[in-house]
Amino acid sequence: MTKINKIAGALAFLAAATLSNAASASIYTVTFDGDGLYANTVDNPVGAVNDTYNFSLSGLSDASGSATNHILSIGADVVQNISGFNFSIYNSSNALMSSTGSGIDSNFFSLGAGSYYAVVSGIASGTEGGKYSVSLSTEPQPVPVPAAVWLLGSGLIGLVGVARRKEQA
Repeated sequence: MTKINKIAGALAFLAAATLSNAASASIYTVTFDGDGLYANTVDNPVGAVNDTYNFSLSGLSDASGSATNHILSIGADVVQNISGFNFSIYNSSNALMSSTGSGIDSNFFSLGAGSYYAVVSGIASGTEGGKYSVSLSTEPQPVPVPAAVWLLGSGLIGLVGVARRKEQA
């Protein structure tokens, strides 16, 4: 019976040790507010960080994003940090559009309608894990008036002018 207790205790210790270094992998669905902005701050336990932010654009848009690793140190003790911090944005075909380190903005101009996702990754290595903030923004581009409309309008004005000259003659 004591041998079973020792094995159970060892398994419990192993499980606790594994969970203390668990990976953080969260999936967030981004909903832009009325100004086309989204912001989030995340605390991660010690271990791997691999968070995904899914977002969609309904039309041609200018988009940008940034992520910042919040490093907190007290003396020589690093309380919060994410080592190897990275912020990457992909399109729906999983093609990498941009990848940056901490605190660097990513700007994307003229992104078409469709689905995209951003990934924040690294290792939460502070004694209390790591903390980061991410922000995404989008602004729909104005739809340009095609040159054909201007040509049509100037042609109609020309026809009105020709018709008036014929009436006066």
